[in-house]
Amino acid sequence: MSSVFQTDVLVVGSGPVGLTLALDLARRNVSCRLIEQSSVYPIGTRGRGISVRTQEVFEDLGVLAPLSAYVEPLVPLRTYDQQNNLIQEINLTHIRALVSPPYQAIFMVSQHHTEAVLRERLASYGVSVELNSTLVGVTQYPDYVVASVQGANGVTEIQARYLVGCDGGRSTVRKLAGISFLGETWDEEHHILANVSASGLDATAWCTWGNPVQGGLTLNWMSQSNTWFFIAQVVPSADGSMPPATLETLQRLFDERVGLPGVRFSDPTWISVWRPNIRMVDRYRNGRVLLAGDAAHVHSAAGGQGLNTGVQDAYNLGWKLDYVLQGASETLLDTYQVERLPIALGVLATTSTRHRAFAQDFGQAIVNLTSGQESFADPSQLSLSYRGSPLARDDGDPLGIRAGDRAPDASLIQAENGEQIRLFDLFQGTHFTLLLFSGQPVPQVRGVSHNDLRIYVIARPENSMDRSASVFIDSAGQAYSAYGIKGDAQILIRPDGYIGFTAGNLNLEEVSSYFKDIALLSLLNIPFSNEQRA
Repeated sequence: MSSVFQTDVLVVGSGPVGLTLALDLARRNVSCRLIEQSSVYPIGTRGRGISVRTQEVFEDLGVLAPLSAYVEPLVPLRTYDQQNNLIQEINLTHIRALVSPPYQAIFMVSQHHTEAVLRERLASYGVSVELNSTLVGVTQYPDYVVASVQGANGVTEIQARYLVGCDGGRSTVRKLAGISFLGETWDEEHHILANVSASGLDATAWCTWGNPVQGGLTLNWMSQSNTWFFIAQVVPSADGSMPPATLETLQRLFDERVGLPGVRFSDPTWISVWRPNIRMVDRYRNGRVLLAGDAAHVHSAAGGQGLNTGVQDAYNLGWKLDYVLQGASETLLDTYQVERLPIALGVLATTSTRHRAFAQDFGQAIVNLTSGQESFADPSQLSLSYRGSPLARDDGDPLGIRAGDRAPDASLIQAENGEQIRLFDLFQGTHFTLLLFSGQPVPQVRGVSHNDLRIYVIARPENSMDRSASVFIDSAGQAYSAYGIKGDAQILIRPDGYIGFTAGNLNLEEVSSYFKDIALLSLLNIPFSNEQRA
């Protein structure tokens, strides 16, 4: 054994989930370490669909702009039958999710690009991924946890206040924490996925061939990686064996199912075999050990919800860890499971349904998915809500929007200088945001702004009575409409962009009471609280 290192949070696993959590913690000045058992960063397209909600998260974390450089163009989708006859062609560039702005389409980005952008942003805070570091043991104590980590130079002990497993479906953290992972594996269905070069294919379309006997096959050009993304369903042979994940297998599957002359595959950069697992934990936490992403839930890859759900896990957890480390009650961490476990349960159900839809009619399923026309799910993830959570409270008559809902964006004009600004600009950062929808001045909040709570007045054009920096004019009525506000109201937005509290009045003692109820009042030092002034 060698030295013991101190850190607030040890994150295990450097995929998108672990990177998102480490980045959120680092920008909050929470000390963290991020370990990864692999000796190199993975390559391959893997999880490529970035949902609208995840785009909002990435904007807040400062990675959306650099990630946009790697977005694949939406090319037409062509579906063929087993005789290679064109069934339909769908122009995906004309399809947009039926959601509010600013983001209205799924981003298609190879996962290795997503991870590289997140790593670069994380490095700007002085945190890097510690490769070749394998978790081999965990011991919990009342106030901390000790992780034994095998590295190139032996075993090191890392002492942390909390440990978070973001280490995938085969999570070592989950196993060491003794958390069950119940569900099923679809052994009768496997898929071979690859990034590969090819000659004789049309790079201007996303092509899929259906074969009810042998299984489907899909190819689309990934311009940012300069490879074709190959997906083919395979079934075990009579003796239960699977074809090897080799270049020869890719060629054989294509020749058998499609048979286009002159198409030759070469130079695979990544080949993998995937089979659907439908599993989830019964709890997200055991003491000072928590789980996020695939470590807590795995499901069909149909629709790309795995990466996105995991990122939302991390974004929900980061701010709660921050406040608990500052002295907030441990009950705040309990809300992580309360809010995220039902979401994961719903995702398991909807992705299984979507998986069957893909198998029946891939082309139509893609149209339904990308246009928001699915009757059973919201691929944008904007409608997911934490209503009923201990952190969601509506006082008085309900407004158009409810506590627990995602806070929408809107375009505003700053009263002081006439500059256009978005609500998302006001939300960006690690703070709570209190929006006061009012036609009158609110003198007790004039100039109030500090690290944990930002307060802004949203006024209609006819009520632009104050020209201070904290007043914003809803000139187009977007904010009042998006939030369903008719008169005076206060809306509190949590650091993760969800609404914590609503009231149809401007009695600020009510929001103080809310913070008291969730045990954050003393940490936030709210200037208009009578209790704190006493």
